[in-house]
Amino acid sequence: MRHYRDAATGSAEHANLLHLALLERGFACAARGMFVTSTVMTVTDVDALVAAVGDIAREMPASG
Repeated sequence: MRHYRDAATGSAEHANLLHLALLERGFACAARGMFVTSTVMTVTDVDALVAAVGDIAREMPASG
């Protein structure tokens, strides 16, 4: 996914799986895939979130 439009045409099942997997890892996000960032977030916080999304994407089954 490179653009917000990609999310609109993406798999709802994958979006739900991503949401649940992030919650399991301690990252709070809206079910629709939106995040609220804050100035108190450190580079380490952001790096951990990016790493979690990458790990989840690799673990997720392919669509189709």
